Parts: sequence; C-alpha cells; structure tokens
Amino acid sequence: MPANAAGPGSGGRDRHPSDRGLSAVIRYTEYGVPHIVAKDYANLGFGTGWAQAADQVCTLADGFVTVAGERSRHFGPGAAPDGSLSSATTNLSSDLYFRGVRDAGTVERLLRAPAPAGPSRDVEELMRGWAAGYNAWLRKNRITDPACARADWVRPVTALD
Repeated sequence: MPANAAGPGSGGRDRHPSDRGLSAVIRYTEYGVPHIVAKDYANLGFGTGWAQAADQVCTLADGFVTVAGERSRHFGPGAAPDGSLSSATTNLSSDLYFRGVRDAGTVERLLRAPAPAGPSRDVEELMRGWAAGYNAWLRKNRITDPACARADWVRPVTALD
C-alpha cells in the first residue's frame, strides 16, 4: 500500500491534522495542491477528507444534500440543481431519483458484494477515513465561505454517504 497519495509536494505549507486516532501529513505545493502522507489507507482517507473539506466544503456538502435526496427541503423543489450529479432539471426530480436509490438499498447491496464487484478492504478503510477527516475538519474549523457558512445543510457524513 502506498505511503503517500501523490508524492511529497514541494515549496508549500504542511498541515498535520489528527482526530480520534487518525492522522496524516498534508503537504501543499506552492500552487495549493495537497499531497497526503499517511501510514495506511484509513489515515490516507482521513488526510484526503480533511484536505478536500478545507478546499471545497460547500461543494462537497451540496453533493451530500443531493445524494441524500434533500435538495427540495433546503433549496426549494422548483429550483434547478447544478447538474453535476444528475440530469434532473428540478430539485424535486433530483430528490425523487436519489431517494429511490437510497430506499432500494442499492449502495448497501453493492458494498456487501465481495471485491472486485464490491469494495476491497483497503477501499472500505479509505472511505471510513475520508468521512472521519471531513467530519474532523467540520468540527475543528469555522466555515467562512458565504455559500454555506452557518447553513443547516452542512452536516457530518458517514462512509456510506
């Protein structure tokens, strides 16, 4: 398994987030590209979740609202989603689709399948760590992006999300 995701980076700043037994080193290049150094896949996921939340928390949170089928609740049923996760033309049609996927247990069924149809143990650990890193960033930082600062739709996630 790799010790780091994309090399050590150079010329930037380092972050050393840790929380609840997980940790990583995030080395940002001079252009702001994060490179994650970790001892295993759970810690690699943790560092990746932290770095992605730090860089794009509003975009990620919006995506979680979409796949939870909750766009209408937060943004109105007639408003148009951004189109990045489906071709739905309204939040209501997006919600109907994603709630159908959730209610059918599609993701859970796929996750129960043995690899390679389902995730390997490494991928499971990576996703568990990613959710932990994203959630740790939410707990330890204040969102300053006006697109989602103090928004009730920004919430902790699970590896299933």
